[in-house]
Amino acid sequence: MLPVGDTAQSGDKVLVKRGEHKGIRGRIEDVTRDGIAVRLDMGKQVVLKQEDITNYSLAARRAWTAMPDRAVGRPKLPETARKKTVSLRIDVEVWRELGEAVNQDLIPSREYAVNMWLREQVNLLLNRPDKHDATSE
Repeated sequence: MLPVGDTAQSGDKVLVKRGEHKGIRGRIEDVTRDGIAVRLDMGKQVVLKQEDITNYSLAARRAWTAMPDRAVGRPKLPETARKKTVSLRIDVEVWRELGEAVNQDLIPSREYAVNMWLREQVNLLLNRPDKHDATSE
């Protein structure tokens, strides 16, 4: 037996998979014993079989109920290696040359180099000894 909400519902967004209206999108208006009444985007109402449509709304509902209990995106870093996403405007030529340095194995990554050099300059600016090991950044 299907869980509640695991069937086509009025208002669901669908795509016709086969037949005369193949490739046309629409919304379910009603679900009956005879089939699924769909109002196509072009305005026409048709009755189709469940297997003749792709139900995007139903797929989304199923995905939400099956979603694993974890945060999306990258795994959380340990406290010692926390990062913050920021946006920087870097000269195109500098970015290209950093990429060249990566390709020549002079630095492990652009991110590593920027973090290392910023850390060095912040330490100089604040007049303190090197507080963080750049290899962890």
